[in-house]
Amino acid sequence: MILGVPVQDGHELTNALLRSLAKTITGFNTKVVLIDNASDQRYVGRLYDDLPVTVIHNEKNRGYYYPLKQLRDAYPEEGIIGIIHNDMVLYEKGW
Repeated sequence: MILGVPVQDGHELTNALLRSLAKTITGFNTKVVLIDNASDQRYVGRLYDDLPVTVIHNEKNRGYYYPLKQLRDAYPEEGIIGIIHNDMVLYEKGW
């Protein structure tokens, strides 16, 4: 399953979200996909504390709703469980 996170800069916020996700969804079959809406410093996909993080780069800011289509187009066979702002943190395991 895919959890999408549209971002534009705000790396500290995104890192806090990724840390919280690594603690709450590790062990679940979930991939985090950052949709980088033309950040000044580009995000890089990596394994974040056992949580796979993939990045889709946009050359311009496409807003918040367009990434839903991008996720569907990029992962047509996988379920999308949600899309979340990078200024949120999740504390409940298995949310």
